Amino acid sequence: MSVGAMRHKIEIQSMTVVNDDGGGRAITLWKTDAYIHAQITPKSGSEREFGDQIEASTKYEITIRYRGSLTAKHRIKYAYTNNGVIYERLFNIVSIVNVDMRNRYQKILCTEGVAI
Repeated sequence: MSVGAMRHKIEIQSMTVVNDDGGGRAITLWKTDAYIHAQITPKSGSEREFGDQIEASTKYEITIRYRGSLTAKHRIKYAYTNNGVIYERLFNIVSIVNVDMRNRYQKILCTEGVAI
């Protein structure tokens, strides 16, 4: 893997959970744990009917340098600018693979477009 291929700057985010007044728990916000460089590669897309709406999702493979603290409870945020407009994309982590079990790179299988 060429480090030069990691041209996307992403955020690794974790959720903050607090107790609410009714005794339950609520996700209040996502906080950024780290800014890192990655390679984002689209893998496949699908659609399904949910109720009376069509719901689309896309699977991505994101390659990063190894981070031992990364789990499927995190999410990935990718923000970029195109013609002066800022776009944000959120990826839910499905699985994390330690490439060749050498603690050098991780391939993260993510979905975009469907809440988990």
